[in-house]
Amino acid sequence: MRLILLYACALFLTLTGCASAPVPVERAEPAWPEGVAQTCPQRRVSQCCFRTEAIKEAMARLKAGFRACHGPDVEPVLVEIRVETRGGVPSCVGRTPKESEAARCLASVVARSLFIPDSAPEEACSFRYPVRLQ
Repeated sequence: MRLILLYACALFLTLTGCASAPVPVERAEPAWPEGVAQTCPQRRVSQCCFRTEAIKEAMARLKAGFRACHGPDVEPVLVEIRVETRGGVPSCVGRTPKESEAARCLASVVARSLFIPDSAPEEACSFRYPVRLQ
């Protein structure tokens, strides 16, 4: 009797598992940080800083977040992220193309997580960073 009950439970679980449809998983993306503008102003003179190695290292630390922006439904795109920082953290992050969901995701990763170490509090930087999603 016990063997029949176990067999019936296993058969029931197998059949009901196959009949259920998968639930689509939406990517939960945290809100844009309040202190970071979503567009950077057009400036006549760029706030140029000469810390390219520190910027490259800071952006390299964001690669895991960048990978999360590239799902199977994302078409290949070249995104240019425009960043201005003050004291090593973003004050504004812009992106091109503006209508691309992947570009918006990349910009939000930068806005939330970018930190350039050893930056003086008054140091202002402006840079562009290209990212190709394939």
